[in-house]
Amino acid sequence: METIKLKLSPVAHFVTHVEDLRSSARTIERGPVAPVVASGVSVESAPMLIFDATRAAAITTLAFVVVTLFLLVGGPPMLANMAAAMTSDLRSSHIIDLIEKVRLEVGRYYVATALINVVFGCATAGAMALCGLPNPILWGTLAAVLNFIPYAGSAATLVVLGLVALVTFDGLGGVTAVIASYLVLTTLVGQVLQPLVVGRSLQVNPLLIFLALWFGGVFWGLAGIILSTPILVACKVIAEHAENGAALLKFLGPPPLSSALLTKIRNVAKRV
Repeated sequence: METIKLKLSPVAHFVTHVEDLRSSARTIERGPVAPVVASGVSVESAPMLIFDATRAAAITTLAFVVVTLFLLVGGPPMLANMAAAMTSDLRSSHIIDLIEKVRLEVGRYYVATALINVVFGCATAGAMALCGLPNPILWGTLAAVLNFIPYAGSAATLVVLGLVALVTFDGLGGVTAVIASYLVLTTLVGQVLQPLVVGRSLQVNPLLIFLALWFGGVFWGLAGIILSTPILVACKVIAEHAENGAALLKFLGPPPLSSALLTKIRNVAKRV
């Protein structure tokens, strides 16, 4: 915190100077104005604030893990019994088959995403080591874990790496190298590797992902953010196998690709 404060002091002085000029102009225009006492976070209180935020995230993550384990153990039998009790035999068999397809597709999505994130984490660790950033394995692990959260995870990792690079390096060359290398890796993974491995059948409209992340974070915190994308994938699988799900499937699907980009992706897939 002290290092960041020291390196950002020129920006703080500039902002303070601008505020002084605004206050002077306001004083000239309207007369004397009562001084405003700035309230900020001191260096001494920063560790306690970080601890409080980490504790809340740890409690939410623990609750999410416990609920997930209970759902994995008792969820499918419970849903099957509920379907058999509330519908006819033919209808219940269709519902059970649909549940099984959702489980398989969401499991496939998670396996593919996990493999992509492992490769992405290794590449990030190597890039950070080449840039001279300390603890590259830690940053690779952080990038792999947070990449399970679409868009928001990559943005959070970029902010963390930028702050660490700002503290580590004296000049802007190292900071620029760290940020640029991570942006290149994120672009390659998001635009090339993920469409090839996951496929467009499991991809969802990015706007809906943003909205799901926002609503999930508002209503259930970290667990809602983690579960938002699998829930959208499950809804897309249900729409694919429902009788009247064509409109919902088109709504959830990604934007159509141009013919040239689609041809390039197919050529790369054939080479792989």
